[in-house]
Amino acid sequence: MIDIHINIGSNSGDREALIERAVAAVSSTFPDAVEIRRSDIIETPPWGFDSPNPFLNIGMLVRLDSDSALNIGMPVCPDGNPVVNTGMHMRPNSNPALNIGLPVCPDGNPGTVVGTRCSAYAKRNSDENAIKPDSDTVSVNVEDSDCISSGIRATARPYNASRIESEFVDDAVVISQKLKEKFAVDVLHSLQRVQASIDPSPHRDATGAYIDRAIDIDLIAINDWIVETPELSLPHPRMLLRDFVMIPLKQLDPQWKHPST
Repeated sequence: MIDIHINIGSNSGDREALIERAVAAVSSTFPDAVEIRRSDIIETPPWGFDSPNPFLNIGMLVRLDSDSALNIGMPVCPDGNPVVNTGMHMRPNSNPALNIGLPVCPDGNPGTVVGTRCSAYAKRNSDENAIKPDSDTVSVNVEDSDCISSGIRATARPYNASRIESEFVDDAVVISQKLKEKFAVDVLHSLQRVQASIDPSPHRDATGAYIDRAIDIDLIAINDWIVETPELSLPHPRMLLRDFVMIPLKQLDPQWKHPST
C-alpha cells in the first residue's frame, strides 16, 4: 500500500465549510483509493506569522493499492500483465544496440505503454500506445475520461520508451527513487490544483511573509519515502515543528515514523 498524508487548513472565511469542500475535492482526486480517512478538526494559532485568526486543520490519509500506483507509465502486455525485462528486444529493421534493455512480454512481443505517461492514469491495451518500430517516443493525446485510474488525476504527457528500462519495477516490486519522485510530484500538482480551484489567493505577501488564507493544502508524507526535488521535499521539512500537522497525522496513523528519526 501507498499511504499519502495530507493536511488541510483554513483561517479565513467560513473555515469549516472551506475545509469540508477541500476534503471532498481531495477525495474525488483519488477515485481508486483503497481507503480515505480524515482526522478530527483541531484549532491552533497561526504558525510562522501573527494573526488574530486561528486555524482549523484536518489531516487526511489516502491509501492507494501499490500495484495500481506502480503502474504509472509502466508498459503492460496485451493480457494486462506487466512486461518482463529480457535484456533485449529486436525492433524490425533497427540497430540491435538500440533495443538493449527494452522490456518485452513473455511471448517476445513488445509491451503496450500504460497511457502516455498519463501521469497516474493508465490507458491500457490501446494500439495507439504501442511501442512502434524505430520509434523511441510514444506520445498520444488522451483525456482523463479515456484513462483508468492508477491513483490520481493528472495531465497526460509523453513517455519516452527508451527510458522504460530505467524505471522498470523488478520482481521484488521495488519502486525506483525516480519513480517515487515522479509520483510524489504528481500528487503535489493534483493537490495544488484542488487548492487553486477553491481559492487561488497567495499565501504570502509582497515581502514573502505568511498571511491569512482561506485554504491551505499541504502534502506531508508518502509512506516513509524521502523525496528531494526542486519543488518538493518529503517528508514535509517542518512537519515535526507543527502540532497542527502531527496531532492529526498521529490520530490517523499512530505507527507512522519519520524516516530521519
